[in-house]
Amino acid sequence: MRLTFLGTRALTETSSHRHHFNSALLILEGKTRVLVDCGSDWLGRIKAIDPQTILITHAHSDHTGGLAEDAPCPVFATAKTWRSLQDYPIREKHIILPKIPIQIGDLTVEAVHLHHSERAPSVGCRISSAARSVFYSSDVALLPDPQKSLRNVQIYIGDGSSYRVPLLRSGEDGPLGHASVATQLEWCANAKVTRAVFTHCGEELIGDQASAFEEEIQVLGEKLGVETLIAWDGMELKLD
Repeated sequence: MRLTFLGTRALTETSSHRHHFNSALLILEGKTRVLVDCGSDWLGRIKAIDPQTILITHAHSDHTGGLAEDAPCPVFATAKTWRSLQDYPIREKHIILPKIPIQIGDLTVEAVHLHHSERAPSVGCRISSAARSVFYSSDVALLPDPQKSLRNVQIYIGDGSSYRVPLLRSGEDGPLGHASVATQLEWCANAKVTRAVFTHCGEELIGDQASAFEEEIQVLGEKLGVETLIAWDGMELKLD
């Protein structure tokens, strides 16, 4: 399994040469090419990526805006996400149901409900091959039962919106917004996930102090037993 972080910038006006494009993750397994999320910066660029399937975690524009003029392949999202995207002229729409695994080529995908937004409910995605499993949750305030959700996961791909202070507010059913990187590393440690990569980077991980914060995050990860990376546009990881 090979992961290519095509875009790693959150919905912020701040950008850098390392974090220029909105969220987009390409996963390759055998001949299978799955794109997870496709933010506004990718409008007009999708055909060059050549995905066979696209997964959308939720309806915010930094995850869906690249599809505003159609998609070159089938697109999977929850029913609530499709209701928010009803004006998108996507020809092959498929509904993904939380906790119901689906097969996409050589990959198995299972959606998991996350706390993030009431207007744009989000899911995380457990994406597995015959030998490897990753969990993608680029916008998350709370991951219910992380030990169960992250069981046997080799890499957690998380929300880099905030390093130190959670960007949270109260909702009817729990917290909304973005958990801190520190909190997500604790989820990983408790679930015995030994590698974490953070994408959807906010101002702390893009701005002038980004290098210092990245070093602090790596040190925190070491203390918790989690090898930690901050993704950048174009970064590739191969799971042997």
